[in-house]
Amino acid sequence: MKAPWDYLENLNKSVYVVDCRDGTLVYLNRYAREQLQRPDDESYVGQKWETVLQDLPGACGTCADLDLEEGQFHEWVYHNKLLGTSYLMTGTVVEHQGKLYRIEAAEEMDGQTHNPMRYFEAVINACIVQTYATTDPAEAMGLVLACLGKRFGCTQVHLYERREPDRLFHSCHWPKDGEASGEVRITGLELPVQAFRQHRSFVVSDQGAFRQERPKLYRYLSPEEGDTLFLVPLFRGEEWKGFLRLDAPVFREMSYVSECCEVLSYFIISLMERRDMMEHLRELSYHDQLTGALNRYALEEYERERKGLLGEPTGIIYCDINGLKRMNDQMGHGYGDRLIQQSHGVLTKIDGKKEIYRIGGDEFLVICTEVTGAEFRQRVKGLKAAIAAEGCMLTVGSAWGPAGEELAAIQERAEAQMYQEKRAFYQRQEGEQARRMAGVPEKEQGGRTPLETYMQTCYFDVELFLRSISMANPDTYLCCGDIRENTYFISDNLKEEFGFSDNLVPNFIAEMQKRVYEGDRQLYIDDIHSVLERRKAVHDLRCRIYNKRGEPIWVRCRGLLKWDEEGGSPIFFAGNMTGLKRDAEVDNVTGMLSLSGAFRQITERCQEGRSQVFLCFTLTNFTDINQTFGHVAANQILWEIGCELKSQMGRDSIFIRMDGLRFLVLLSRNLDPGEAAGQIRQIVTSVYERRGIRILHPCAIGVVRYPKDGASIQELIDNAVVVIRAAKKEPEREYVTFSKRMLGSSGGANELNLRLNASVSDHFKGFRIVVQPQVRADSGQIYGGEVLLRWEDDQVAVSPSVFIPMLEQMGLIVPVGKWIIKQTLQLCKRILPAHPEFKLAFNVSYLQVVDQSLFPFLRSMLLETGVPGRNLTMELTEGHSDTLPKQLEQFIEQCRQLGISFALDDFGSGYSGVQRLLQYPVDLVKFDRELVREMATSQQKLEFIISTIHTCHQFKKAVCVEGVESKEEWDLVRKTECDFIQGYYFYRPLELEEFYRVLEEQARADCGTAQRTEPSWLERRR
Repeated sequence: MKAPWDYLENLNKSVYVVDCRDGTLVYLNRYAREQLQRPDDESYVGQKWETVLQDLPGACGTCADLDLEEGQFHEWVYHNKLLGTSYLMTGTVVEHQGKLYRIEAAEEMDGQTHNPMRYFEAVINACIVQTYATTDPAEAMGLVLACLGKRFGCTQVHLYERREPDRLFHSCHWPKDGEASGEVRITGLELPVQAFRQHRSFVVSDQGAFRQERPKLYRYLSPEEGDTLFLVPLFRGEEWKGFLRLDAPVFREMSYVSECCEVLSYFIISLMERRDMMEHLRELSYHDQLTGALNRYALEEYERERKGLLGEPTGIIYCDINGLKRMNDQMGHGYGDRLIQQSHGVLTKIDGKKEIYRIGGDEFLVICTEVTGAEFRQRVKGLKAAIAAEGCMLTVGSAWGPAGEELAAIQERAEAQMYQEKRAFYQRQEGEQARRMAGVPEKEQGGRTPLETYMQTCYFDVELFLRSISMANPDTYLCCGDIRENTYFISDNLKEEFGFSDNLVPNFIAEMQKRVYEGDRQLYIDDIHSVLERRKAVHDLRCRIYNKRGEPIWVRCRGLLKWDEEGGSPIFFAGNMTGLKRDAEVDNVTGMLSLSGAFRQITERCQEGRSQVFLCFTLTNFTDINQTFGHVAANQILWEIGCELKSQMGRDSIFIRMDGLRFLVLLSRNLDPGEAAGQIRQIVTSVYERRGIRILHPCAIGVVRYPKDGASIQELIDNAVVVIRAAKKEPEREYVTFSKRMLGSSGGANELNLRLNASVSDHFKGFRIVVQPQVRADSGQIYGGEVLLRWEDDQVAVSPSVFIPMLEQMGLIVPVGKWIIKQTLQLCKRILPAHPEFKLAFNVSYLQVVDQSLFPFLRSMLLETGVPGRNLTMELTEGHSDTLPKQLEQFIEQCRQLGISFALDDFGSGYSGVQRLLQYPVDLVKFDRELVREMATSQQKLEFIISTIHTCHQFKKAVCVEGVESKEEWDLVRKTECDFIQGYYFYRPLELEEFYRVLEEQARADCGTAQRTEPSWLERRR
């Protein structure tokens, strides 16, 4: 009797048969024998199939054995590494002479005879079947990924879900070995958003380029080296829900893979929604809706799972809320609900592993596991202290038992102790009530204050009195409270502004905590704990609190506490909150004082008659942080820096945000400037490192002193700006001390300002332009030049580093900038007849970009001179894109329409990232002199700069290296394959007549007609 496979001998595709018992080969048809070079049956029969077919010691990960069933055909994709070919596999299980055999046929997918759509329909159908293979949606999700992985021959398949607008969660993966990469913020993750928005898949075939272009996404995905990645977006309508990731799919028709996954996305999203709904229903059925605690049903489930016995040493805390029914009757159920929530909040603070159950209207049960008896007693003690500190109306009973004891027995002991404590509580209350009814004062007072005497002898309306105080300032909110009863009275304006329903507020401190801005909440909590732990009599805090409109407003919370005679417990609080928003006293981002808000405090300190030390600093490279992490995260970093400064450098120091990224610290009297500068640097570094940010010099710091460096507060502030500017040039120094020389060579900023104004007013007298030629890196020939500004004051040259910042500060850079443009165009008009491709570059200040008249002026000057825009390059600095991104984008677009190109100046002076560099809308990148020095220090830095230049070229950005000053540096720079060079080795900035002569000389040399009487620049260098 013939075997079923004997009829497949001459089939024009590979067929093999395997004994299901031991995995040995039984048969190969003629086509398979030829492919595998097995001349006869003896060369393979009885051998393991994976050894013959794959040259592997064991079955591969894409083997579909488990899917095969007798009488059912299955299809999947398989890549044979031995043959280097991908196959569409068809297989089933057959019975022959009482034995089961696996029979499979392999059809090459690289040929033209294969119809991929038929196969993909089979894949889709198989995956859809898996979505209904189990009632558990999470399990079904895993089956779908497994089906996709096997059918497409992937090494891995992953599902990433967008759980919140800015959160991405790695929820499922196949195979299941290894751990998911968890949750991550989408902001800054470098996702292929553009492709996803267009419902297009994103294919990664070059992992090296992927790692360089999207380093954060690469680290998060952590793919196997060399694998092709296939990222498929998942959409519900127009809402992006996440993406599928397929690693190393062997199928080459990626468009079909994309369409297949797009169809399946509807079913995958449906599974996600079914899973979320079931989890939500489970959450509802096992949790108390008021507090979020587990409920009685969850406790019963807990007992069933453990069969009523403890699996480990366990402690139980049984709690009851005192007088809850009375409070509900007298104050309403809303008040009672708040008491229940407060009680639950206190229980959540118990240390260690625990589960909290609300088992009745006023009863809670806490189960603490994996705890010794001594540890449990300590936790109960801590709970009672927290109850007393927060004025919570809980009575507590507790019991502990070893592993193996009955849960019900421990619960009964804890309940009995709780009721014993409850009886004692009511007995104490009855005694106090009897004393009050008899007129016996609780404590004898040693005299009365005038106010007490007045209140007891005259008519006094407390509520009217409080209203009159609030009338004085509508931004002042009043409150007072009985701390033991945990009930507070608040003024009408506080009730209205912050959304309270009544003037009587139970648990006011905790209620306000809920309204405190998230970034300030821990500061608020720490301050309350500090008041209670240190038994302070005064409370003073600045923070942000949400009003009823959801707006965070700055307030200053101040108040007085009265403690009992032993000083162990607070009994009364009276205080106010003052809104700071209108006074602009506090900077909203950092929590520091604003300059106007700090003026009074600075004045008071300076009037003490002693020397005062001011540290002024700025954050370097914060533009990169803004661009990489987004403004929200950047503002949070600034907030953390402000909090850390105030926390670590003492309350006696005054912290001020002057503007932008400039800050001022008036040091406490006992702080050394060097020590304080070190603290600031350490604080900024630690805040950065918590987010994985590493910057060599994160801040630049300067020092000014009163009265030495300024007799008035305004003069001190002006000089602080000057020293910050100087410190930015030397961020590696501990700090830079202010010097009068920083104000300019003519002796003082004020005088120099007047002279600059006079020069501008007198038709730009004393100003001139010079040109520093730029050469091609390969030949050294001049291709363009940068126009630079020079100024002489009474025939004395003033450094551009001095007068240009002053022009910007006074706003004179706008008219001077237009004068430079006019001179540049006139120069260009003279050069172009002989050098039609010559390009002149000039710098543009951010103040010029803001000026709405700049572009019309530029356009009219181009028309007037007839100079083509393609011969001009505007040089911008990195700060432009962060200072005014929208204006810059609009300005660049307008200028590009005129043919003007743009360059990014001084790249590398601030350690900018490559990704940030590529986001600038420029045509040319000018590498700073600092990078030339860096590449000379090590081969590794040279290779990094070479790769950066290569990346610029890939993104169609040319590169000019500045600051080449020696033959050695030129030799080094040529290795980088940059396009252009600018530096003293070739040319210093030239006066115009000399510049014309150099151009003429090069023109003659290019034509081969030069009769040079002196050596060329290259010969001179040699």
